Amino acid sequence: MWKIDNFNVSKGHGLVTTGGGVGNSGKETIGNWFNIVKYDGAYNYKIAYCLSMCPSCKHECKNVGMVMDQNGNQCLALSDVPFQFRFFKA
Repeated sequence: MWKIDNFNVSKGHGLVTTGGGVGNSGKETIGNWFNIVKYDGAYNYKIAYCLSMCPSCKHECKNVGMVMDQNGNQCLALSDVPFQFRFFKA
């Protein structure tokens, strides 16, 4: 299960890591509320981190995109630029 971890306020993103809580949408699992959303065309998708199940949270949806960490590695993280992908029939 994915979750948001190591939130960096100065850069405005948190890293997407493993180890999120499974099941039951609530405060215990708030760090792993991800959605697959259609984006920019009929066949393109993106992943968004959204607190839509928590109206009192007043948190905007954020895109999940690729960012460079302090060691030069590419990581999934909250980003203004989404990582786009497509599903293909196998």
